[in-house]
Amino acid sequence: MFSNLLDSVRLSLLIIFAISALSGCGSSGSSSDSSSKQGTFVDSAVSGIKYQTPTQSGFTDSNGLFKFLENEEITLSIGGITLGNTTALTVITPVNMVSNAKDHSNESVLKILQFLQTLDTDQDPTNGIQISEAARNAAANLQLNFDTDSETTIGNIIKQMTGDNRSLLSAAQASIHFTQSLFIIYTGTFNGEWVDNGEIGSFTFDMTADGQISNGSWISAQRSKCELNGRIDTAGSIIWTDCDGDTGTIQMSLLGGISCAECIAINRTISGKRTGLISFELPSQPACKTRAHSLLPPLTGGFCVGLRDIHLTDTSRLSAFTEESNNQRELMLRVWYPTDTTSTGDFSDYMDQVALTGMIKTFKLQDQLSLTKEEANAQIKPQSILNAPIATSQEKYPVLLFSPGLQFVTATYTTFLEQLASHGYIVVAINHSYVSGDTVIPGSSTSIPVSSDISGGVLTDAQFNTVVQDSEFVLSQLLSLNNSDVGNPSFTGHLNLDQMGMFGHSIGGAVALQMCAQQSLMKACSNMDGVPLGANKSSNIGKPVLAVRSVVSLNDTKFDDFYNAQNVNAFSLRIAGTLHSNFSDGPLMIRHFIPTALNNSLFEQLLKSLIGVGKKDPLVVTDIVNQMHLHFFNHFLQGKSKAKFLSVAAGFYKDPQNNSFSPGSADKIFTAK
Repeated sequence: MFSNLLDSVRLSLLIIFAISALSGCGSSGSSSDSSSKQGTFVDSAVSGIKYQTPTQSGFTDSNGLFKFLENEEITLSIGGITLGNTTALTVITPVNMVSNAKDHSNESVLKILQFLQTLDTDQDPTNGIQISEAARNAAANLQLNFDTDSETTIGNIIKQMTGDNRSLLSAAQASIHFTQSLFIIYTGTFNGEWVDNGEIGSFTFDMTADGQISNGSWISAQRSKCELNGRIDTAGSIIWTDCDGDTGTIQMSLLGGISCAECIAINRTISGKRTGLISFELPSQPACKTRAHSLLPPLTGGFCVGLRDIHLTDTSRLSAFTEESNNQRELMLRVWYPTDTTSTGDFSDYMDQVALTGMIKTFKLQDQLSLTKEEANAQIKPQSILNAPIATSQEKYPVLLFSPGLQFVTATYTTFLEQLASHGYIVVAINHSYVSGDTVIPGSSTSIPVSSDISGGVLTDAQFNTVVQDSEFVLSQLLSLNNSDVGNPSFTGHLNLDQMGMFGHSIGGAVALQMCAQQSLMKACSNMDGVPLGANKSSNIGKPVLAVRSVVSLNDTKFDDFYNAQNVNAFSLRIAGTLHSNFSDGPLMIRHFIPTALNNSLFEQLLKSLIGVGKKDPLVVTDIVNQMHLHFFNHFLQGKSKAKFLSVAAGFYKDPQNNSFSPGSADKIFTAK
C-alpha cells in the first residue's frame, strides 16, 4: 500500500516540478493562458475536485493537477460542498484550506481529510483519491461546514454521495495517511546555506520517503565537514545530530514562511524540482555527547541523559518464584536521568548478552536472528552516559517508575525511557526477577531466568501481587535514596517526591494502575496495552489515567470495566496498525536486523502471530507514544498546559465533544473523560 501512495504522490509532483510549463494534461481549464501555472492538491493525489480561480476552472485530474495564475485565489469544492479557499500555490493541502491552521492536528483539517479519504472511489487512498462524477452530482445540492458539522453529519453526507454504507475513516487513520503523503513530498535532495553569527556554511542531505535523512553533511570555512543524521516528524521538523555531537532542527514547510527566532531562512531545491523555504537551526549551547547512526530516534529534550544501574535486595521477603530457602527477593533497577551537556564518560551498552539472547527468544526470533551484544550495541547505540553527574540546572526532577512486560527486560524500552529523561524526568525502570526476562545480578556467575511457574504468559493473583510489592519496595527505597544516597551519582535531594507517576507495558501497565490506586505519592499513571489486574481492576482510582493501546488489545472486557469506572481525566489512545509488542524496541530492531520483515506479507503474518508486531512504522509508533506520555505527565505531574497534551492527541479524536469511553468502536481511536 505504501508503495502505491509513494507512486501516486511522486508522479504528481514530478509532473509539476520537473516541467517548467505545462498545458493540457487532462485538466479541463476554461483558459489556456500561456502564463498559467500548474499546481497539485495533495492528500495522495486527489482527482475529481472542482477548482475555480478568477481566470481558471476545471476538475483536478488523476494526478491532482489544477491551473492558476500568480497570486490568484482558488476555491476547491465537490458539488455544493466547499472544501475551502486559499491563495493558489504549486502544492495545496487541506491545511491551506482552513484559516489559521498550522498543521493537520487542526480539527477542521482532520474532518476534510476524513471526508476525502472516505469518499475515495475504491476506498484505498494509498493509490490516490478519486472523487467520482456520480458523487459530485449527488452532492450538487448538499452542504457541509467542516468547522461546525459533526463527524456523524459528515458520515451521513458521504452515504448520500456514495449510495453505500461505508463508515467514515477515523481521524487517526486520516492523519497517518496524510503524514505519509507529506513525507513523500519532502523526498529528494536538499542543498542550502546557513548563517550563524557571521559564520557561513553549506549543507546537503537526502530525504527518504519514510522521513529519514541519508547522505547528510554540513560544513563551513571554520568547521570540518560533519555528517548529518535524523528524521522528520509529523509536524515537518527534522531533529538532526551530527558527527561532532551537535544537535539542532531543520524546519520545513509547504505553507509559506517560517517564524523562528534562532533560525536562518534558506532557499531550497529538491532535486531541481522545486524551490521553497526551510530553516536551519544551530545549537545555542554545547550539545550532548552523542552517537551517530543509532537505530533509536534522536533525543528531543533539552537534557543529555545519564544511566545508573542499582541492585536492591528486599530482606523482608523471600522470592515467590523459587523453592530455594532463604532466597531473598533481588531486583535490578535501571535509572535514566538528566545530565549536563558537558558530561563525559562511557556510553551505556544496550543490554548484556544474557538479556539480549533472552529478548530474542521472547520475540521467538532465535531461528531468524543471531545477534551478539557487540553487534547490537554497534547499531542500537543508546545515548545515555554511564554514571554521569545529575544536571545542575534544577535541584529536583519529577520521578517516573516504569514496570516492563512479562519476559521484557527494562532495556527493551530504551527508546521511550531515554526520551523522557532527556525532557527532565528521572525514570526508574524495575527489572522484576523471574518475571521481566533474564536478570543478571552484579557479582553473580548466573542469571535469574523467567520462572517456569508462569503459565501461558499469565500471572496468578499471588504472582501479580509479588510484582506490585516489588514496586512498593522500590518506592520505599527511592524515598531512602532521596534522603541519603552514597551511590554514583548520588540522588540525594534530587527526587521530586511531589511529582511522581508510574507507567508500564503489559503486566507492567497493570502494576502501574494498581500502584496509582494504592500509593498516595503516585499522582498519575499510564498503561501501555496491559490488561487491568489486581484488587482495583474495575475501580475508580480517582487519578489521571492514560491508556495507550494496540488495536487488538488483550481482553477488551477488562479494559472496558476499568476505564468505564473512571470518572475524570481518563484517556485512551488506540494506535492503528499496532499489536502488543509494538510498545517496545523490538520492532525497531526487527526493521533493521531483518529488513524484509515488515515489507514481506507472508513474513509479516508470521511476525503478527509470533511476536505481536503490527504494520505501523515503528518510528511513527515511537513518536506517538513518546509525545503522549511526555505531555500527559508534563500536565498532570508538573502542571504544564493540558491544551498541549490534548493538541498532541488531537489527531486521534473521533469527536472532541464526546466525553464517553467507547473502546469497542473501531472508529473511536482517542477518547477522553
